[in-house]
Amino acid sequence: MLHRGGSAEIVSRLIEAEADVNDRFTTPVCSVLGVMLRTLSLRHAWRTSALSAYAYHHFGATPLMSSILTGTFEVTAILLGTGASTELRNARGRTAWDLAVETAAPDYVVSALEGKGDAYDSLVLAFADIVREIGFISEEL
Repeated sequence: MLHRGGSAEIVSRLIEAEADVNDRFTTPVCSVLGVMLRTLSLRHAWRTSALSAYAYHHFGATPLMSSILTGTFEVTAILLGTGASTELRNARGRTAWDLAVETAAPDYVVSALEGKGDAYDSLVLAFADIVREIGFISEEL
């Protein structure tokens, strides 16, 4: 999902292929990506950006957390609609709700992550209808 790569279509296809919506993201410390993310994570302390926030919070993040960090809220809706946990914490102890607040996600996303019935239902159903119309997911959602 880094750099808006987690489109609703891709995530829907992964879910249809039975991908784990609560899988944790890890990178080997000595890999090229691991070194890059750790370097950007250091930068986060004095110069915050969307990329540095992602780098800072990526280790142990779930797809739901990644969708929030990258601002792909249609993916957030799909993941919530398919049962992604809002209680899991990343390696820094943050939940999806914590990350939404920290990154100033829209109020409707923050409310949905708090589990407020109407906000949650509205977010999930609105995007599920759109995605279903486009044909990215089955009628089971």
